[in-house]
Amino acid sequence: MGTSISAQPQRPTSTALILLPGTKPPRAEAFRGLADRGLVVTEVAPGRETLWQLRIEQPKIGRVLLAAHDPAIVLPAVLLEHDGRLTRGERAQVSKSRTSVTLTSEIEGERLLSDRKRFLRIARAVMGRGETALLDPLSQRLWTSDALDDELSFDSDLDVDGLYQLHAVTEKEGTKPIWLHTHGLGVVGAFDFDILKPDTHLLFARQDVLRALAFAVVEGDADEHTDAFELAYPNGDVRFVPASDFMANAAQEEAALRSDDEDHMTARMVVCEPATKAYTQVTGKPCAALYTSATEEDGSVLHLSKTATDLTAARARASTELLRRIAYDLRSVKHTALLKLVHLWFRAHGFARSSVDATLMNEPHDIRQLRAGVRDRHALERVSDWMVMTEEGIITCRDTMAIRRLREAGFIE
Repeated sequence: MGTSISAQPQRPTSTALILLPGTKPPRAEAFRGLADRGLVVTEVAPGRETLWQLRIEQPKIGRVLLAAHDPAIVLPAVLLEHDGRLTRGERAQVSKSRTSVTLTSEIEGERLLSDRKRFLRIARAVMGRGETALLDPLSQRLWTSDALDDELSFDSDLDVDGLYQLHAVTEKEGTKPIWLHTHGLGVVGAFDFDILKPDTHLLFARQDVLRALAFAVVEGDADEHTDAFELAYPNGDVRFVPASDFMANAAQEEAALRSDDEDHMTARMVVCEPATKAYTQVTGKPCAALYTSATEEDGSVLHLSKTATDLTAARARASTELLRRIAYDLRSVKHTALLKLVHLWFRAHGFARSSVDATLMNEPHDIRQLRAGVRDRHALERVSDWMVMTEEGIITCRDTMAIRRLREAGFIE
């Protein structure tokens, strides 16, 4: 079942580049074998700027137009440079791409995340098993074959973080970011957001803060007219200030932290302290939100909308087979698997097909029959989120880069 996030009036058509090795676009004949994968392939007259075009259809997934351009559209170096979701080996492999073919969706529905997942599924079918990657130019996100296979291994809508790319800007290499911002939300009828002086944990353990902001943006829960938006409780109120207003009115030292070029001024807002805070009322100046700059307080509770909560739980339940496979692959590697069953976190010790042997980690306040430290077997159908902590990072059903790093380093097969 799709999420309630609907298409926006200015929502663009889903497009992608399939990046290929070599320097010349492939011939149409190279894709004739798609018919053997259950896809219907129909030749279409080429357009003014295309060498050839094929209509690719899978009745249960969708229909796309596959085309080759001359000269071929190449991957902008800046997108590869700033993509933080690739391993070192994946980055090196993608850098070899010198040509591409384009995919354009010919069927768009009314559910943004459902539609994007279907589009990724048919794009993966077209890619095959070659040394290729997929560029989603809307989100500016690169998908390797392995990352796509993990995402497409379960049936649930794409997560909201699949709609955007994150850029972390530092004053010099190896230092703490001074500016964290998204690209991709503005092109789906919402707006991108900037976080100045970000807590570095936002890129790691606190990534759900970014997801909560993205959900608020896409669902329309907060905009420039919202004086205070409860991102977390307590002390987690923020507001969105248009980038142009921020640059015109913020203190010089804060405005200097971000760029004012056109790409970072259009359909973009800065996450700031609420208008009700004393500094804002006294000075009349917007300032960077303290909640996203400081480390997380003990007992802080992040606010996720019902749509976000339901989607997170649906993805967790649908991806339990992915979790079991990851846990098996990591059996000889130090790791900690954690599962959220309803609203309590458990440490997993072993998995069966439909259950998990796990120990409750936190003391429940409203369930008398459960106690922290008690080990028991629980049904996987109750899972509402999960994560696997490794030395290479945290693995979730939204981000499997850490296990790809471990494979690349030879720690697991």
